[in-house]
Amino acid sequence: MSSDEENASDISDSATSEFWADESARRVAENDRPPVVKGGVSPSGVPHIGNFNEVLRGAFVVRALECRDDIAGEPGQVFTSDDRDPLRRVPDTVLSPEGEVVELDAEERDELRAHLGKPYVDVPSPFADAAGAPDTWAEHFASFLREDAERLGVPVEFVSNDEMYEDGDFDQSVRTALSELERSRDVIARHQRTAGEGYVPFMPICAECGRITTTPTGVNVEDGAVDYVCDDAQLAGEYEVEGCGHRGTATLREGKLPWRFEWPAQWWTLGVGFEPFGKDHAEGSWESGVEIAREVYGVEPPEHLVYEFFLVDGGKMSASEGNVYTVSDILRYVEPEVLRYFFALDPKKQRDLSLAEIHHLVNDFDRIEDVRYGRDEPADSTERLYAERVYDDLRAPDEDPAEHEPVRPPYTFSAMVGVAGDDEARLDTLRRSGHLPEDPTETQKRDALRRVELARNWALDHDNEYAVRVLDDKPDADFDADTRTAFDELADAVESGASPDEIQNAVFETARQNDLGVGGFFSDGYRLFLGQESGPKLGPLLSALDREFVVERLRQPSDG
Repeated sequence: MSSDEENASDISDSATSEFWADESARRVAENDRPPVVKGGVSPSGVPHIGNFNEVLRGAFVVRALECRDDIAGEPGQVFTSDDRDPLRRVPDTVLSPEGEVVELDAEERDELRAHLGKPYVDVPSPFADAAGAPDTWAEHFASFLREDAERLGVPVEFVSNDEMYEDGDFDQSVRTALSELERSRDVIARHQRTAGEGYVPFMPICAECGRITTTPTGVNVEDGAVDYVCDDAQLAGEYEVEGCGHRGTATLREGKLPWRFEWPAQWWTLGVGFEPFGKDHAEGSWESGVEIAREVYGVEPPEHLVYEFFLVDGGKMSASEGNVYTVSDILRYVEPEVLRYFFALDPKKQRDLSLAEIHHLVNDFDRIEDVRYGRDEPADSTERLYAERVYDDLRAPDEDPAEHEPVRPPYTFSAMVGVAGDDEARLDTLRRSGHLPEDPTETQKRDALRRVELARNWALDHDNEYAVRVLDDKPDADFDADTRTAFDELADAVESGASPDEIQNAVFETARQNDLGVGGFFSDGYRLFLGQESGPKLGPLLSALDREFVVERLRQPSDG
């Protein structure tokens, strides 16, 4: 079973009466947390689909909070860019302004290496010279997240950590961590062996070289100042960064908190009541964050959700190995609703996302949509839950599912319909096959054509069996008299307006009635239209092509 087929079984095999986002919202309300949902990312490497775990899962919780009447305040979502973090390693690949994963050449890598240890907001973008491109690495990364969130219909506020430090938003958190220095050291020592007696939870930015790999040498909380020396440092266990040796004094806005203190500082400063995060944090900085929030900052941590990371084509996502998907990659093949559906599935179960097999995920989504609109019956209570409770949240915020019932022809059939080059021919095929009303609205036409275009992209990009390329000329094949007779009878079925399934059945019947081997007759059909021995289901294929063309080719299969 493919991974996306397993996604389908998640719906029918699991038994639950409550959507996970509703359960999360209920905990926020019951524990009197503020209705602010947060996510965040350090802008390193390639902005990929994994970064949207928190964006999309958080969006479902916001919608669930909006449905409650027992919370104080307006639900909202923020996403922090931890852009004052230092550049710790030189990546092999980056995302170009056009959204393509590209490798850095040796010169570009050397240029980046010169900025190791500096905050991302001070690291030039490799594409800064391109017209309209952001100047910094941090903004280059964040621009993709903002654009993708907009494409997915997620109204999230993006927040820059660097700007929060500059504006003094973190002043209280920094001052508290430094004024409670012994308590800060006691808490961090439980979780970080490198935190010795002289540990100071603040990382000054060197005024001379701009690196944030300095060592604090003294703290004056009353004056809001931290003395430091710019030392050598090792980053990511791979790069040796030579300090410039400068000794200076930084204000509380001229540096940053270490991550274990910065994360709970974000909760406190932004008034966060809920945050989803991956199990890497659950097994590391979450516990220390909870203790720092309570024992140092004197605030309660947010409610949370730990999600499983998903695999890409069976392996861990890795941009350097080319094993990574971006939002743009996926939206080339599916509607935003389908991608939102993927993130609506149980977040505690690991999944494998494969673009080559994404038609299974689309089929699963289509089934939920069919149940939602009464076109099919739910297989069980969980499928009913997704159709009746979750489906509406998969649609864009400005859409009313009650007013707009989308027309989405079957995905693989749509891929074959795409062989017709113009929209009118595609619409005619969809009408004849029963996948579009006889007198469709402009919105229904738009829905259907969009599905055809997406499915055709998928088939051609992956060169699979649905990427049909029909022969322009009749094949150079010598079909015997019985086969020609069977083709002629099959033409009658196609000409009568038979459905894809009826044409498929007619292939079997005409083969048997003419004493032909069924397998051989199917192969003859593929040779006649595709010039090959096999292909997708022949009935849907013939239905997807122009009817007059199919009938003429069947009646005169060769020029001989």
